[in-house]
Amino acid sequence: MTSTGLELRPGLHRVQAPLGERFVALYLLVGPKATLLVDTGIRESITETLLPYLAATGLGPITWAINTHCDFDHTGGNGALKAASPETQLLVHELDRRLTEDLQALIDVRYGEFRDADGFDDAPETTEYLRSVSDLVPVDRTVVGGEVLDLGDREVTILHVPGHSPGHIAVHDPLNRALIIGENSFGKGTVQQHRSLAKVYDFYEQPLGHVQYTIAKFYRINGTTTQHEGVTPEIVLPSRYDAMDVGEKYLKDPARSEEEIRGVLAALSVHGRNGDADLRARIVASYGSVPALDVQLNNLVIFDKPGPPFARAIVADQLSQGGNLLPATVRVFHIMAGR
Repeated sequence: MTSTGLELRPGLHRVQAPLGERFVALYLLVGPKATLLVDTGIRESITETLLPYLAATGLGPITWAINTHCDFDHTGGNGALKAASPETQLLVHELDRRLTEDLQALIDVRYGEFRDADGFDDAPETTEYLRSVSDLVPVDRTVVGGEVLDLGDREVTILHVPGHSPGHIAVHDPLNRALIIGENSFGKGTVQQHRSLAKVYDFYEQPLGHVQYTIAKFYRINGTTTQHEGVTPEIVLPSRYDAMDVGEKYLKDPARSEEEIRGVLAALSVHGRNGDADLRARIVASYGSVPALDVQLNNLVIFDKPGPPFARAIVADQLSQGGNLLPATVRVFHIMAGR
């Protein structure tokens, strides 16, 4: 197939390769002294897309290739790359090494995580496809984060960013103001856990339902959050998930940004405890009539009316300690207040 690539900024190339109905993006960080490839996609990502792009542009050779994490669509081209360029050094975080080198371990540990405990597994055809497009080989070097690679005109830093996998890593190219993370950023500023009311994992199918609660939050250096809004990029690139309703913002009642919640609570405080006939209308006018925010307002207005003082005290305590009053939390207070 015809290769597709683009130089986003000097020495920073994005190479887009097919992945079924979606695609996978590989990144080349090119300097006069060395070249770094971030992720290898699947076998055909190398043989049918990356190698033709290198030939067409005259780029290369590739000094290092780093896998951001162990998933097959980020490591499956390792074998094809080493076959075409034996001198290229393969790098991966030490915590992901086993699943980057051993395909059966990847299938059993990564994709078969719920097989024994919950009877949930990938379909046989999915596993067969995974096997057919993945060439895993031994890596040359492991990293832990903090390593600096010299490309000649600039240095890039490897960062350990565990989350999607224990050994997930990102590459920071400060000269180009670029951070390559190997996955999408969904604008989530909170850490939440999903728990079934029936058993540990019910995949949203059990009739008793589930609860999702916040256990931690992320902040920018300036004290604001990315919750719901995401990170605003300087360059907007296509994503393989653009056409899919994934991410917290697509939920019926997603957690809003902390700034919005604080603003609503401030408005409630200003207008007194006995309520105001047009309070809700004025808040909606100020903060937008987003459906999710409407749900929050309906819940929050409960506390603008006379009610159990302990419920209001809990809210105040949450905010005084930097807490984030999220919709799920408000609903819990709603129940506690007997409303």
